Amino acid sequence: MTEARHTITVKGIGNVPAEFTSVAYKATVKGRGTTSAKAKDAIYEKKGALMALITREYDRADIDKTRLKTALSVEEYGKYDDSRRNLIVEGYEAIFSINFTGKNLEAAAFLHDCMTSIEGVTSPSPQFLVESDEALQDAAFKAARAHAKRLFEAQCLALELSHENFEIVTWQVHDPERPHGKSFAVSTEQSGIDKLRPGQADYKIEVFVTYAKKNNR
Repeated sequence: MTEARHTITVKGIGNVPAEFTSVAYKATVKGRGTTSAKAKDAIYEKKGALMALITREYDRADIDKTRLKTALSVEEYGKYDDSRRNLIVEGYEAIFSINFTGKNLEAAAFLHDCMTSIEGVTSPSPQFLVESDEALQDAAFKAARAHAKRLFEAQCLALELSHENFEIVTWQVHDPERPHGKSFAVSTEQSGIDKLRPGQADYKIEVFVTYAKKNNR
């Protein structure tokens, strides 16, 4: 009969500084009408103004045309009838959305202000992104692995166990989220005008490591 091996699992976190490389934007236009065609007509001018703005700012924002995506959908809207358990349709809502990225970080605030200045256009704050590369991933993994090792040895010390009697049996790498930064840092130029710049970037990796007691120990 094989004796169950004692295991200890720890989570190591590797967080390394990085440089922002691009900005992700999203904008949406919605309009309603009694028919699908009228709903789409309701957003026609707003959608056109938004696309004209983005086209005009291609160069300034250094927009990546290959990653620009648009979508148009039409949905029913109305009131839900609890007694009949169905939707009483009152009309249709057209929804146009666009997602794109730009490489000029300093153009983010200006372009976002311009998009939200168009009546009927909604746009969340731009997301500053880090395009991870092998060197960045390697540095984060090493930091996470070192953190996991420290946690494991601390647990062994607390349990009065020798960490040398254990070996790694499994590990799993988890990238919890695409590296990005959401905040702006404000810096004052010599002209006295405040200019918005992206905050500090970082790249994070989590490593789950399971140690098991070596056989015959």
